[in-house]
Amino acid sequence: MEGKCLYSYCGAVTSFGTILSNRWTGHTCAVSEEKARNNLAFQFKKQMGLVLAVPVSLPGKVERQKVSGGKQS
Repeated sequence: MEGKCLYSYCGAVTSFGTILSNRWTGHTCAVSEEKARNNLAFQFKKQMGLVLAVPVSLPGKVERQKVSGGKQS
């Protein structure tokens, strides 16, 4: 099993075809792009004060970031 990677998103966020934000930026650590999308959608809902049951979509590309291999203390 792979470790977690850093993912970032910068783009539009929609719900039911309506644009909620033209350009929202978020970052998360996750084991897969699918989990990263879920984490980022959760972050957006919390930041905007939305009910967690509201479906949001991140139609843009979630990018996997390169992380340096140094140890953190």
